[in-house]
Amino acid sequence: MNWEDLLTFKALAEQRSLTAAAQTLYLSPPTVSQRISRLEAELGCKVLERSGRSLRLTRAGQILSEFAHDAFESFAELRLHLDAQQGQSASILDLSIGVVRVDTTDLFGPLQESIPQAAWTSWSFNTVPEAFDALMQGRVDFILWADWLSMWFNDVDPSVAESSESVVLVDEPQWVYLSSDLPLARQPSIDVRDLARSGWISSPVEVPSRVLRHIAMEIGGFPPRIVHTSDDGRSAMSLIAAGLAVDIGPPPCGPLGLGISARPLTAAPPTRISLTRRKGEHAFGELFERLRRHIAQWYVLGYRDANVEYWEYLQANAQSAPGLRDVIRWASSETQ
Repeated sequence: MNWEDLLTFKALAEQRSLTAAAQTLYLSPPTVSQRISRLEAELGCKVLERSGRSLRLTRAGQILSEFAHDAFESFAELRLHLDAQQGQSASILDLSIGVVRVDTTDLFGPLQESIPQAAWTSWSFNTVPEAFDALMQGRVDFILWADWLSMWFNDVDPSVAESSESVVLVDEPQWVYLSSDLPLARQPSIDVRDLARSGWISSPVEVPSRVLRHIAMEIGGFPPRIVHTSDDGRSAMSLIAAGLAVDIGPPPCGPLGLGISARPLTAAPPTRISLTRRKGEHAFGELFERLRRHIAQWYVLGYRDANVEYWEYLQANAQSAPGLRDVIRWASSETQ
C-alpha cells in the first residue's frame, strides 16, 4: 500500500471535503482524487462516497480510517523512540490538546522543554462534549478538562465516552471569593450555609451555573440569590470587593484584587481535572504517562509558587483527594 495514498485518505476522512484535504496536504484536488482512486483500485472496494456536498466513509472506509490512524501514530511513536535512543531532540510530532475551562496560560512553554520531541498545539472548547467529539474525530490527540460531579461528562454521548480513557490529574476543592471587609473573610474556611443571605455571581455557561445551584440548594439548603450573570472577571471582582456578591471557583493562583479574600468552601464537591485520550490507542502510551505527570505537576506547583497557603493546604489534605496523592509526592520530591 502506498504511504502517500494512505496519508491522503486519512486527510479526506478527517476533513470530509476534497478541497479542504487538498489544502491540508498542499496538493491540487485532482491529485487527491487520483490518489484515492489508486487506493480503491488496490483495495478492490470503495472507501468514500459523496453525500450532498460532503464525503462519507463507506464501511470499508471506516475500517481503513481506524487502520490509518493507528498506523501513523505507531510510526510517530517509533520515530520518537528512535530519536530518543540516538539522542536527538528535534520536534517531530505535531500533537494537539483540547482544553475545556482550564487555564493553560503558562503550560506549553515548560511542556515543550519536558517533551522536546513534540510540537504542541492547543484548542479551546466551550464544553466537554464538544472536546470529546473532536477527540473521536482525530482533530485533537488529548483533552485536558475540568468537571464537577461529572455533570459535563454525563452530557457526553455514551458510545463516545466508552471509546475514551481518562486519568484524574487533580481533585481540588471549591473556594469562595468575598469582600475582605466581611467577618466571614477572617475565618480559615467557610460553610456554604453561611452564605445564604449573600448575593451570588453566576456564569452564563450552563454547567458552572448548575454547580452553583447544586452547592447552594443541595449542600446549603437555600436557593441562591443571583445578582450578576457574566464571565467578565473585572465586573465580578468589582462587585465582590464592594461586598455586593460572592463567587465560587478554583483556588486562587495569584494575588487577589484589593479588598478581595478567598477561603476554602467546606463540603462542596471538588473540581476534577482530567486528561483523556482515545481508548485502545497504544501509540503514545509512554508519552501519555509523561504528559499526565507533567501537567499534574505544573498544575500543583503553580499553586506552590503563587499561593503558599493553598500549597500547605494541599499537602495537609492530599490523602483525602485521590487525584492529588501522586502529584504532591512528585512535587514535594522536586523541592527537596
